[in-house]
Amino acid sequence: MMDYLNRCLLLGRYGSMTIIDDNVSFLVIVINDEDGDLIIPIITSTDVVKKITNSCEEDSLIGIKGKIDADEHCLIIKAERISFLGHKERAD
Repeated sequence: MMDYLNRCLLLGRYGSMTIIDDNVSFLVIVINDEDGDLIIPIITSTDVVKKITNSCEEDSLIGIKGKIDADEHCLIIKAERISFLGHKERAD
């Protein structure tokens, strides 16, 4: 099995979260790009999102390790591990 080919590591700033149900939530991270901000939704468990949001503020730096999945409309990032890396004020 070539599961290692379907991995991604993302580093970005916490944007927001939406709880879908007791098991699934969306976590949004923002990655700075030379053309502006790139907003990436991440699917994860509701328990993980609740733990992260208790220690994160908007613009806190977080790391995401996960898998890429696709359907007919878009790519989906499914988080396997989320790390809170700290809070730093953004200089715009």
